[in-house]
Amino acid sequence: MAHRKQPEPIPFTDQELERAPWLKFACGEYAKGVREIASDKQFEQQLYTSLAQHNNSKLTLLDWKKLDREIAAHAAEGLAPVLMSLGNPDIEKYFRSVEKRPDHFTKKNTLHNRGGAVTGHEWRMQAWCAAFVNWCLLRAGVKPLGSARAADWLTFGASVDSDPPRGAVVITKPSAATNQAGGSGHVAFYGGREGNQIWIFGGNQHRQVCWMRKDSSSVRGYRWPAVIGDFPTRLSSSAIA
Repeated sequence: MAHRKQPEPIPFTDQELERAPWLKFACGEYAKGVREIASDKQFEQQLYTSLAQHNNSKLTLLDWKKLDREIAAHAAEGLAPVLMSLGNPDIEKYFRSVEKRPDHFTKKNTLHNRGGAVTGHEWRMQAWCAAFVNWCLLRAGVKPLGSARAADWLTFGASVDSDPPRGAVVITKPSAATNQAGGSGHVAFYGGREGNQIWIFGGNQHRQVCWMRKDSSSVRGYRWPAVIGDFPTRLSSSAIA
């Protein structure tokens, strides 16, 4: 089934892509359609192909279609993190770029069959928004922060005022739900303003790399690299020179 296209602002200009070269890599991942595959029925259906493509002789190629559901449920606790990693190679590469790496798997809703019996759990990647930002900057030759924790990015580079250029790193407050769960917020790339909302472009947005709107009141700060390649950047009052 084709995924519904998310709304987005006007495309980045060539000048914006030159000024913020990390956006080229972010756009490339967006064009690939990178999205998280959860450890649920959809994930199980893709498991055999994933194992076949990434088997390193440490894992047995199991055809899960022939496994009894009850056996699969008992195996899910130990196998799910490994299978999540195999099934999400793009997200894994983002995590490999960070030094401060959290426990990046989280168990979500318990899954039941039609009879009400527990058949397993849905496992998800967590906190990969910061890993995505880190990977894009690293690919562009920028020394990134190296952290997968969104709030840490408030210390990255230099602060930019409330009228940042598109491509700036933007850090937002955690939602009420994620704040209670110990979340540190969200980090992405700034894409412009529309009234009281801003556009942000990043990973782990609706479980994928995409555009999203956020209320401007949720912004905790905008940051810009202090050095791009071998050259320091110069900050002006409202733009990066």
